[in-house]
Amino acid sequence: MLALVAARYAAAPADTVAKYGIDGSWISLILSNLTLTQAMGWTDRAILNIPSWSISTEFFAYLVFAGVCVVMPSRRWRIAGMGMVSILGFAVIALAVGSLEAPLHLRFLRCLYGFGLGVGVFWLVDRSPFRLAPDIAIVIQLTMLALLVMMLSGLSRNSPWLLLLPVVDAALITAMALDESSWIKRALECRAPLFLGRVSYSIYMIHVPIVAVIGAVVARLWHGDLWAIDPRLGDALTILFIVTLLAVAYVTYTYIEAPWRERGRRPGRERRTQTRTDEATIIW
Repeated sequence: MLALVAARYAAAPADTVAKYGIDGSWISLILSNLTLTQAMGWTDRAILNIPSWSISTEFFAYLVFAGVCVVMPSRRWRIAGMGMVSILGFAVIALAVGSLEAPLHLRFLRCLYGFGLGVGVFWLVDRSPFRLAPDIAIVIQLTMLALLVMMLSGLSRNSPWLLLLPVVDAALITAMALDESSWIKRALECRAPLFLGRVSYSIYMIHVPIVAVIGAVVARLWHGDLWAIDPRLGDALTILFIVTLLAVAYVTYTYIEAPWRERGRRPGRERRTQTRTDEATIIW
């Protein structure tokens, strides 16, 4: 995204400065993006690839989780510890903002709220001795989906009711994970939904640069705003955007996200293997 902004600046300096609000604070803001600290409490200004604020908070949420695992002696206490972290994040956001739409400097707490819920969902599904019958699973899933649609389409972004959105999400994910064999489960296990789920985070991370490129081309060729063009051209550009987005997301998932995630897991696997070998040697 920084390369795209630089290329645009080379072609149209004044327009780029005005569009992206480039000023003297950009050097520190760029450094914060490169160090994943842009959403850690010192600024409310997001630049470049705006959705990357979530990676900033998630990186440090992982560190909090690791800290809880080091401090807490057992798995049960670790789950309880992350539950307390989640409740704390929810409480601060609720009291300080009264909505899930928190300013950038508070979104780490919002992340901890959802992260703790995710840990709880995993624990519940992992320990649950039963699975939901298809009819029960469908009722819960459709109810949660209806709630999500109503909340996202009928409430303002600052509504306090949106504070419950992660809870509804958690209930939906739990019902899907415990689903035994409903038609929704079978539908979501088809090739297309599985592909979309697999590349969903890559889609999230690269959609802004692709919009920026298409917007720059539209401005150059038609001298217009991407959001104020002829509807027929807009439809064509939407199709182009979706196709390009899926193709680029597949590439970034295949060559960046998946292999680097695997590299991150490798030291832990090697450590566990070495530990088991040492234990076996001691026993022998």
